[in-house]
Amino acid sequence: MRGQVPADGRAVDSSAHPSKTKTAIVKNMFKTASAVSSEGDFRTESMEMARQIAQENGYGCDGQPAWRRRRARMEHAQEEERTKVPFCVPFVSDDMSAAIRACLRKADLQDSVRVVEIPPSNLKRQLVRNRLYDRRPNALLCDLPFRKGR
Repeated sequence: MRGQVPADGRAVDSSAHPSKTKTAIVKNMFKTASAVSSEGDFRTESMEMARQIAQENGYGCDGQPAWRRRRARMEHAQEEERTKVPFCVPFVSDDMSAAIRACLRKADLQDSVRVVEIPPSNLKRQLVRNRLYDRRPNALLCDLPFRKGR
């Protein structure tokens, strides 16, 4: 059913392209639509046609440029940063982070507390330390080290 457009013109399902591909396709389509027409009325008509085509093909396009959407999202994040109290916890695992967030929701603190996960100080050291617990094979497959020039 993907790709089919019902009679009312709405896309049944969103596009299967990755988000960066979607962004590039829509951006290029609008750039082309704007460049094709030099007169104001034709440019407006061309941009409206590009918007309709994008929506029919499953590309979310609300007519607002991407930089405005990004700026609004950034402003919301900055506002959240100013109003919420940071709760710093070391990152242990995704499950642990999800459990912490679930506890905050149960305590009805999600609107006043922002979880800040502190990454391990040195990822390489962490990975090497975990290697101590790996099982080593008992069988020796090759006695000679790899030599160049053979």
